[in-house]
Amino acid sequence: MAKVVFFNLPGASGHVNPAIGIVEALIENGEEVIFYAGEEFRERFTEMGAEFRSYRKWTEHEITDEITHDLLPIVLAQFHMMIDIINPLLELTKEDAPDYIMYDSVCIWGKFISQSLGVPSISCITMIVSHPLILITDWRISLKVMKAVITGMPHTPWARRVLKETVESLGLEFPGAFYYMFDFFASIGDLNIIYNARKFQPYANSLVGEFKYIGTSFRENRDTSDFDLSTYKRSKLVYISMGTINFGTESFYRLCFEAFGNLDLDVILSVGTTTDIASLGAIPNNFTVRNSVPQLEILKQADLFISHGGMNSINESLYYGVPMVIVPQQFEQNYNARRMAKLGVATMLNTKKLSLKKLRHAADLVIENPEYKQKALTAGNILKESGGIPAALGAILDLLKKKNIQSQWSSRKPNKNLSSSSSSL
Repeated sequence: MAKVVFFNLPGASGHVNPAIGIVEALIENGEEVIFYAGEEFRERFTEMGAEFRSYRKWTEHEITDEITHDLLPIVLAQFHMMIDIINPLLELTKEDAPDYIMYDSVCIWGKFISQSLGVPSISCITMIVSHPLILITDWRISLKVMKAVITGMPHTPWARRVLKETVESLGLEFPGAFYYMFDFFASIGDLNIIYNARKFQPYANSLVGEFKYIGTSFRENRDTSDFDLSTYKRSKLVYISMGTINFGTESFYRLCFEAFGNLDLDVILSVGTTTDIASLGAIPNNFTVRNSVPQLEILKQADLFISHGGMNSINESLYYGVPMVIVPQQFEQNYNARRMAKLGVATMLNTKKLSLKKLRHAADLVIENPEYKQKALTAGNILKESGGIPAALGAILDLLKKKNIQSQWSSRKPNKNLSSSSSSL
């Protein structure tokens, strides 16, 4: 049995959720897993057999929905989090003596700790891999980065000093501040597991390192529940979700009531854990409104997904061949939405210019034009062909063998029945 410490983010379900299937599969293959994330995930990971730890004793910082609307607040939150936790985590991880370390790509402390201890590192990347050429793929993201650089200039000397002191205190060489402009969100490791398909990564050939694109990392039975979909008999099924945790979207939900209420559509609306359903007012007869729903089960039958454009939601929608209307809430989702529109699997709406007419027109366009559906099915097949969790386990196993690390499953192939997003994988 090998031991792995896995660092993830507190307060960021979009980064934690893709790790669930991989952690389950590692444990079922005999690995000992120590998993760090926000306290709200303790029960889930403890039940699957991991040793769960939060960062709460060292820091109150979290990557919350409120700070993800712009780049600079995210960077500053990560810096403050790293300052708070890097030293106690290093000492604790020394005591844990893991055989390898995994981390979400924005948990740069995971990379620093693995380098300091000389332990193999695995970065798990939930978004497009950050590197300089990304800036020429989308002028809007270039402007966003430039704005962050300019507005962040008062913080630049401090940030450079913190990075340099942190890296050198760990006995590592400081490669320069420019390097971390992009690696701060990628944290390239010995192995890099990408929750995406290679075809959807801009300039994939330009990336330096070992990258394994696995498509999706969920199991098809992940969302089993007693939610009865057999009662939905209208002509089309529309699913609407703006993510698990969101703020200030109540007006959008009411707009959906106006746009789609009492039409020949069944509409399932998931409003997230922070919304009081009673506060939304009268709900049309053709709507089902819940704080949470079994998303995968619904996507298996949905004709349209109206989404905020988070990468997990996009990948899950495409996996089942469901085209989208994307109403992004922050800069990364705006970038995702533009990419999906270029692929022809979605249309994008500007949140600031949203109206009943535009929302209904976008939904009609995607539902009635078969090209959106066909392109979504094609993209879904590309994701499936990437291999899912079995591909991730295979890549991890190859790394362990290369590093001469003995694991309980090193003498056999990972159990494919544990993992797959699809029974055909």
